[in-house]
Amino acid sequence: MLHIKELEENSSDLEEVKTYLQKRVSKLERRLYDEQHQQEKSMRDKLADDLDRTIRQLSDLRRLHEVILKENRFYKEKFETIQKQKSKAEEEAENKTDTPRPNWTAAPLCGIEWKGTTSDTVLHLAAQLQDLTQKVNSENSACDVLNRRFILGLGLGTAVQPSFLRFVGRLDNLKLTKSQVEQIIKQFWREKDRSEDTRTFSPASFFPMFINEKFGPPKAMEMIYNVWYSLQKYKSDPDCGLFFKILDGSVDEIVWREQSRLVFYLREVLSGIGEDVKTLDISEIMNATRRVFPTKEEQQFEVLEDTLKESCPENSTAIEYLKLFDEDAECNQHPFIELLRTQHIIERDEY
Repeated sequence: MLHIKELEENSSDLEEVKTYLQKRVSKLERRLYDEQHQQEKSMRDKLADDLDRTIRQLSDLRRLHEVILKENRFYKEKFETIQKQKSKAEEEAENKTDTPRPNWTAAPLCGIEWKGTTSDTVLHLAAQLQDLTQKVNSENSACDVLNRRFILGLGLGTAVQPSFLRFVGRLDNLKLTKSQVEQIIKQFWREKDRSEDTRTFSPASFFPMFINEKFGPPKAMEMIYNVWYSLQKYKSDPDCGLFFKILDGSVDEIVWREQSRLVFYLREVLSGIGEDVKTLDISEIMNATRRVFPTKEEQQFEVLEDTLKESCPENSTAIEYLKLFDEDAECNQHPFIELLRTQHIIERDEY
């Protein structure tokens, strides 16, 4: 009987041990499940972040590829044009007279397309002088308007272009600063690229819609006129000058997109070279610039290099290259980038 009693007690202890072990195993299984679940979640989040980053990089590469294709077409056409001009010049050289001509190429002027004969060169210079005179008069006219208290509408006739300027009445002069105008330009491009629908509109068509949406109907026309004249006033700035030309239809918006992509590409190239450093030597920056802009003339590269040298500390040729792309309080970038963009506009104008 005693033996049976001991067995019963041992059996009870075994049940307690069994229950304890089952609970312990259950807790361990739950803990293991939670840890595996957390690991899987962390892995999924990391994979999702990697996928998003890869998609963004792929999108940037696609946009860059589009720019490169367009640039290739542009420079191919430009090369063919130069070949035609060269053939024409050689033909004229064979038929030239003995009349002495000035040595035009010795003149200390930049950006002049020298012609084969004296008369052609003089006519070309006269045309450029007229164009510069018109630009100066345009800027002076805009400054005169913005020096007054009020701005008068240009009328409703079809001769008023762009059409968003058609208005009769008096508007307040808001005296916009350059930084205010540049902020409006940035907001304009962000809104225009927001969807496929907005991208289909021309800049001149979308501009009044954008202003109306941002400032409201009562202030829309007032802002349109103030921005328009301010763009002319600050036309020497690459952003303002290019946006003005895009709105008046003399330049396609693709020029702005090309310019933005090329500056972005230059930053990517420099970042690849200086991945682990903050500064790059001027020679490294110029080599990268030559890769991104292979068709520039040597004189243009020399001016760009001089601009970089002016930014260097004394007895140094190292530059914090990422600061080249920063903007100051007036939305101005480094003179090197501003000059690059100005050269790009001039090249497209000449084309």
